[in-house]
Amino acid sequence: MSIMFFMATIPQDHEQALQAVKQLRRVYHNSTVLVYIDGENTDQDFINAARKQTVIVMGAGFNSFEAAMGGALPQTMLDIFLLHSNDSHLIKIDPDTAVLDDLPPVPENDRCIFGRRQHFKRAWSIQGGCMGFTRKAAQILCESALLVDKRLRPPYEGLPENYTEILKRRAECFGLSSFDWTIGWAATELGIEQVDWTEEMYCYHKGPIPKGPWRLIHPFQWSRDFSDG
Repeated sequence: MSIMFFMATIPQDHEQALQAVKQLRRVYHNSTVLVYIDGENTDQDFINAARKQTVIVMGAGFNSFEAAMGGALPQTMLDIFLLHSNDSHLIKIDPDTAVLDDLPPVPENDRCIFGRRQHFKRAWSIQGGCMGFTRKAAQILCESALLVDKRLRPPYEGLPENYTEILKRRAECFGLSSFDWTIGWAATELGIEQVDWTEEMYCYHKGPIPKGPWRLIHPFQWSRDFSDG
């Protein structure tokens, strides 16, 4: 088994993205790590600092995570994984995700996505702070082209009501699309299992970090929760 890590970042998040990459490299010294800059990728200091961590830096130079773009950025992530790596698994993390220790063995199912399962009414997805994909699942998602389906763009006509409600709310509040729910919908349509992969591993919290043998924490405030010293 081999893992490629993917992180999407925007210019406002570059500082914490770099902290996340440094911490990831403390645990995974040799894994492929790719940082995708969404928007203008003109911060050469950030690019150079990331490359010093033996990280691949890519970007298209425009905003692909706006609500109007639907699932374009998740599709790009999977395309990059399939075209530019031979790794068996992809794990997508966020700039505020801290990988503190080796992650547990991946699920045995070779056509699944995995992480912390979440639901809204009858809509299911994997929480975006840590989303895992088998290579087979990534291939099925890409070949289906569902992530670039117009139903994932406003006004979301033809989507099930629960997914529509989530994506509309996100678009209205932030003007953004979603990794979690675009992929969750596509996986549901394609019969790709979404596996809960969190036991003693993944702490998702909205307040102080509870004590535990966490291997991964999200969201993680680098300035508060971690010293880079």
